[in-house]
Amino acid sequence: MKTRKDPTISFHIRYKIAAISILLQVIITTHGFGQEYLKLPAPTWKIEPVRYRIATITDDRSNKSIVGCVSASGKRTDLKFESSLQEVLWEHLSIGLSGDTSHTAPLHLHIVKFNLQDQVNGSKHKISLDQQYNIYRSLDGKEQKLFEFPYRVSLDASGNRPPGILEKLVTQSLEALMKQFNDWADENPGQVYFMNHLQIHLTGDDTFANRSQGDTILWSKDYRLSWKDFKGKDASNSPFSAQSNCIYTLKTIPSFSNDTMHITILLHPCFTRGASWVHLDALQDSLLMHEQLHFDLCELFGRKFREKLDRANFSFLEYGGEINELFNQHWTEYRNSQNQYDEETQHGIIRDQQNAWMEQVRKELNELARYGVE
Repeated sequence: MKTRKDPTISFHIRYKIAAISILLQVIITTHGFGQEYLKLPAPTWKIEPVRYRIATITDDRSNKSIVGCVSASGKRTDLKFESSLQEVLWEHLSIGLSGDTSHTAPLHLHIVKFNLQDQVNGSKHKISLDQQYNIYRSLDGKEQKLFEFPYRVSLDASGNRPPGILEKLVTQSLEALMKQFNDWADENPGQVYFMNHLQIHLTGDDTFANRSQGDTILWSKDYRLSWKDFKGKDASNSPFSAQSNCIYTLKTIPSFSNDTMHITILLHPCFTRGASWVHLDALQDSLLMHEQLHFDLCELFGRKFREKLDRANFSFLEYGGEINELFNQHWTEYRNSQNQYDEETQHGIIRDQQNAWMEQVRKELNELARYGVE
C-alpha cells in the first residue's frame, strides 16, 4: 500500500526551515558570530636576562578564549589566536628572552587584562590595545608582586586596516614590558627575589679584639681575666663577693652574589669591665678562677648558638626574625646554665663542683672547636 505525502505538511516544514535560516542570518548579522585569527610574528627584539627567567605564564582573565573584537556596522567579529593567549605569549617570550638560565630566578607572568579593539565607522578605524601584565616571584611559599605593567595604546587609521597592525601592537607591548622589567632588574641587583639559595657564614672580626683598651673584652683562649678587668663600682650591699658581666653582641649582614643570598653572622661573646666588680677584700685566685669560668661559659654557649645557626633552615624573607627568635631561646638556656653553675658550686666555694664544671666546660669547648671564630 503506498502512502501519499501531504503537501501541506511538506510546505510547513520547508517554511520552518527557511524561517530558521533567516533567523540565523539575522543573529549572525546582529550579534556577529564571525571570528578572525591572529598570528604573532617572531620577535625582532632580544634580551638576555642575567637574574631571572619567565618560568610560567598564567591567564587570570575570566574569558580566556577571546582576545578582542572588530566592531563594524553592528557586526562583531571576535579576535582569537590559533592557540591560547598564554601559549602564544610563551612562544613569543621564549624566543625574545635568551641566555644562561642555570642561575636565574623563576618568575611568573600573570595576564590580568588583554583586549584588542578595532571599531570601524565607515572607512575609519579606531584601533586600541588595553592590557596589563604582573610579574611575581614565589618565595618562602608566598607570591610577591615585583612589577606591574599596565599598557594602553590607541591609533586611528582610514581605509583598509593596515596589515598586521593588531599583531604589531601586541609585540610592541611585550617588548616594552620586558625591556622595562629588565632595566629594573639590572638597576636593583640586590633583590632577595632574584635569589635561589641562602648561605649562612659564621665568622669573626676584630671588634673588641683590642683587650688592652676599651671597656669590652672579646673572649679568647689566650686571654685570662685579671682583677684589673673588674672596674665596676663595688656593690657593697651585695651578698656576693664579685660579679662578671658577660654579654653577646649579634650582627647579621646580608649580601648577594649571583643567585645566592649570603648571611654573615657576627656573634661576640664579651666581658664588660665597667659592669663587673669585686669586693676589695675578696681578691682571691679561687674566686677569679670561678669568675673566669663565667666568661668561658659565655664562649661555650656562643659556640652552641653558632652550631644551631649552622644547622637551621632559614627563610629568605624572615631570616632576621628567625635568627632573633633562636637567639632569645638560646639566651634563656645560657642564663639558666650560668645560674645552675653558681648554685651547684655555691659561687665557687664547693671546690669539687667547681672542678667538675671546669672540666666539663673545657671538654665541650674542645668538642665545639669548629664553632670558635678566633
